[in-house]
Amino acid sequence: MLCPHCSQDIPINQQYCPVCGKKVEVDLQDIENSVAVDVAERRGKMLGRILINAIGALAVLWVVLMLYNDYYRQEKLAGDRSGSFCFSAPSPEIKDENRLEVKLGAPVVPVPEIPRVEPRGMSWRRDPFREKLRALGAGDQTQDAAGCVAAGLKFLASRQQKDGGWLISGDEGGNPTYDWGRCGVTALACLAFLGDGHAWGVEGDDKDPYAASVRKGIAYLVGQQDASGRFGPKEAPGGIVPHYMYNQGMATAAVAEAYAMTGEPELRRAAEKAVQYILKAQQSTGQSVGGWDYYELPATRADSSVTVWQLMALYSARQAGLKVPAEIFDRGLAFVDRMTDRESFRVGYDRPWTSSEGVGNGSTAIALMLQLYLGRSPSSVSVRRQARLLLAESLPAYDPKWSAADKAGKVDYYTGYHAAMAMQRLGGKDWELWNKSMVKALKAAQDSKGCWSADKWTKSGGRIYSTAMAVLTLEVYYRYQ
Repeated sequence: MLCPHCSQDIPINQQYCPVCGKKVEVDLQDIENSVAVDVAERRGKMLGRILINAIGALAVLWVVLMLYNDYYRQEKLAGDRSGSFCFSAPSPEIKDENRLEVKLGAPVVPVPEIPRVEPRGMSWRRDPFREKLRALGAGDQTQDAAGCVAAGLKFLASRQQKDGGWLISGDEGGNPTYDWGRCGVTALACLAFLGDGHAWGVEGDDKDPYAASVRKGIAYLVGQQDASGRFGPKEAPGGIVPHYMYNQGMATAAVAEAYAMTGEPELRRAAEKAVQYILKAQQSTGQSVGGWDYYELPATRADSSVTVWQLMALYSARQAGLKVPAEIFDRGLAFVDRMTDRESFRVGYDRPWTSSEGVGNGSTAIALMLQLYLGRSPSSVSVRRQARLLLAESLPAYDPKWSAADKAGKVDYYTGYHAAMAMQRLGGKDWELWNKSMVKALKAAQDSKGCWSADKWTKSGGRIYSTAMAVLTLEVYYRYQ
């Protein structure tokens, strides 16, 4: 109850107030009123505590839900920047995602709708967007990356042949046994120019120093396509059977991207035939279902290397507006999942990975890139584990003092290209570390002519191959958006 003199809280039945010392004279009604006030105050304090606890519980629940949502977050297909300054395609619809989990069978991850561009599109590959994207992605390495690309393209242009193609052997240093892959090497060179925004039939092409080179290169590829849609020879001198699906994937990507950037109807027809050839060659039975072999069907095997070129060619084709069924990507990614070891998350070349394959990470880089480009969440188990593997074991490096044998054993532009594509999609600190090492290594390895030749595959594919792969790697900041 309250003292009637000083209004301080005192015990009931207290005759004298312990605060003011005056005698307390109250009737029953005063006691009842005081008790009612005291009960109300106590009830208010209790309700306050309950409200604070409830707010705290809701905050904890919100944090848990956000973490859960992030772990199972659905990702738009890498490359969609709807509403950005360089892309205007509508946002794709994305189906629910299944993650590749330890001890579980390989899931099929539904592929989001690939954003498409109108003919004479891919404007992000040209200035001012190109430089902005390169600066955003390369950071402190922007100038070095730009300089290396410029020198590399200059070298490639200087080595183009009169017929518009590029060579593998002879002065380029490749093995003549692989001359059947001339369409593939020519396609890689064209992709390097296209990736840096060089094309004909677009605004400012009269001032583009490489527009004519790209046009001649694409014309060479179209001239090498037969009625079935295949690029390059099916047979080679000396009884050699070419691994011609490499030609097919690389050339299809080049022609599709050239169509997307120029809008030429002839290129659309060539790209459509090439796409149909790839679709018919996808494996449909056995453990290799969903992948591609060196050859068209019937085939007995498939591998991750041939498969990635077919899937990315179809990716480029669909982005150019050509029809490619989504289930083709579903099956392709499921094939890669079947090649993945459930414990280490290393990826096998043409069968599930085992320790007998060693620690080479070419197929693992391919798998990581495909997952991120075809819509799997960056927070999925397989993506996180494979990214760690690449950072721990395959971080780019180059020392000019290395012997030729060391360079051939340690430098791999093929793995580096696919790993860069994947890491750039991941972003964050992992990409910053990778990018810094990548640019530093590639700059150190480029010679005074703008060429890259110190690579484990140069003796097979020649320096056009290795230079084109290095240039494509350094275009990762803006090649796909």
